[in-house]
Order: sequence, then structure tokens, then C-alpha cells
Amino acid sequence: MTQYLNQSDGGNNRYPVGFICINNELQKLHNYPNVYECANRVTSVYNFLENKYLLAKLNSVLITPNIRNQLDELLLTTHSVDHVFNVKNNSLPKQPDIYTTPGTYNAATEAVLCAVSLTDYLCRDEVKSGFALIRPPGKDTHALTYSLIY
Repeated sequence: MTQYLNQSDGGNNRYPVGFICINNELQKLHNYPNVYECANRVTSVYNFLENKYLLAKLNSVLITPNIRNQLDELLLTTHSVDHVFNVKNNSLPKQPDIYTTPGTYNAATEAVLCAVSLTDYLCRDEVKSGFALIRPPGKDTHALTYSLIY
């Protein structure tokens, strides 16, 4: 059953709102000791939305299989083959504001898949608006030439 979020017009027009959330178990794979990036950020926001009964008003959407099948092509639109290889193999050059773990690639690509899948739902007009709860690794990096996958 599709859930709808009432808009500010008194509830006369109702638009399906797509909600997609990255699996926090994947985010935990990109956790590094003593670093401010914390995998529990996604869980905290999710719990807040749940406690305020906002999740019940959102239509959960899944990562679309056709998007998952295009992952390599998507990554290569913004990153070189070498960069994708280095992130995948946890072998990026060391930078002061970038860290990787063996799970960084999976966490980063899942965030990409969530964002692109929600965009796909929006473009196909299956939802009128959307909210992606993701935390892509490397989002706070300052050295954009060495940024992770997003």
C-alpha cells in the first residue's frame, strides 16, 4: 500500500513520497576508530523519523535491479578506472582527511545506488518527491581529486 504525505494545501492533493535508506550494516563497514564520521548517524536519523511517526507516511522504495546492473557504468561517469580499483581494493593514496577500510567500497557504492534509484523513481514519476537517507563515505573530504565514490 502506498503511503502519502499531506502537502500544505489542506490535504486535498496527496503526493507519494519515496523513501530509501542505506542498509546501516553496510555503513558500519566504513567505520574507522577515532574519526568523526560515524556509521550510527544513519541509525540516529532513522530512529528519529520513526519516533516522530514520519516513516509511516513515507513510501519505501527499493534499489532498482536495472540500476544495480549499471553500477560500473555509473561509477565510470565520474571516476577513472584506476580510482574505482583503488577504492575497491582499499589502496587509495593516504590523505589527511580521507580514510578507507575494507568495507568502504561497498558502503560508498550502496549510497550511490540508493541516490540513483530514488532519482530513477522520480524520473519515472512513480513518486513525486523523495528522501534518501544515505551517508556516503568521503562526503566530507576536502581533497576532491581523491574523493571516494559518489
